Amino acid sequence: MSIPVTVVISCAGMGRRLGLSKTKALVHICGRPLIAWQLDALKWVRDLRVVVGYQSQDVIDYVLSVRKDVIFTFNHDYRETGTAASFSKGALGVSGLVVSLDGDLIVRPSHLKAFIYKQMPILGVLEPSTDDPLYALMDNKSQMVTAFDRESNKSKQAMEWSGLCQLNVSQIVASQQMGLGSGHVYQLIEPHLPIPACQIDAREVDTSADFSRAEEWLSKHMHEWDEF
Repeated sequence: MSIPVTVVISCAGMGRRLGLSKTKALVHICGRPLIAWQLDALKWVRDLRVVVGYQSQDVIDYVLSVRKDVIFTFNHDYRETGTAASFSKGALGVSGLVVSLDGDLIVRPSHLKAFIYKQMPILGVLEPSTDDPLYALMDNKSQMVTAFDRESNKSKQAMEWSGLCQLNVSQIVASQQMGLGSGHVYQLIEPHLPIPACQIDAREVDTSADFSRAEEWLSKHMHEWDEF
């Protein structure tokens, strides 16, 4: 069953910290480009948009070899802007809910679908698993994300924010009007906190150590994509 939602995959960046001189969307993990895992997990989504920048034609060519109905949006300022700029560009023309999925995040298919089916503003969190986590500080009772921080606050429950979020377009527009549309997605989200959290199982590929951990994790779960 399809639901009225737009998913934006932001993969315009250069992936400098991974150090492979390649956009992370096309880095092979467990034998396939990273974005292939995302496309397969989202094959049931009708309105899928991919924001490109660095090595854009390579990304476009690969995505079209897998799926023909994807909408592509360009972030030509990918060297100077962050994921918020890509997400905002991908969300243009949407009137309802929109999901932001970073181009370096692999989410187990059933977890991603369950997250999208929440059909509400919500943030995907997980147990800390990367070299440089951005913590989502949460209220223990309500399970709402109340703040983001680079340091874990011992007085509050802290999970790692995965970069996955579902927002109303009106929230994105409001943040843009505050001048928050060119940095990171978490900065775009901050004015609208608290927002409910949803725990997911996923791995981000940012550094070489993250890549090794993600490949080990994916090797244990890759059968789920065949069953999905």
